Amino acid sequence: MDVRVVESPSYVVYATGGPVEGLSFSTSPGNYYITGTSLCVPGDADEIRKQDNG
Repeated sequence: MDVRVVESPSYVVYATGGPVEGLSFSTSPGNYYITGTSLCVPGDADEIRKQDNG
């Protein structure tokens, strides 16, 4: 993954590539979050989840 860190006004980390389309998270006071976007794959999302969860 390619990672980029923004330090101002608060630290935020952005990442692209690898097994995801994009990823970011922030630890600014009172505003913690993590977001991600996966790549599209063919198939039924519910069935894929069932298979992944056993």
